[in-house]
Amino acid sequence: MDNELAAHRKIGYLGLDVYEEEEQIFFEDRSGLILSDDVFARLLTFPNVIITGHQAFFTREALLNIAATIT
Repeated sequence: MDNELAAHRKIGYLGLDVYEEEEQIFFEDRSGLILSDDVFARLLTFPNVIITGHQAFFTREALLNIAATIT
């Protein structure tokens, strides 16, 4: 996705639940780290963009893995 579209308001709103590099961003607490993904960081600055971690894999195994990263 060309983030220039969001920057120039050619897209009214954008919601992403899958991001190609999401494994290095989501699923672990990285709140104390500096975000090194420039594209992701830029997308977060736009008020018309919402990004969430991909959650469409709600199997028992996946939920157990998610829970394990929290503890």
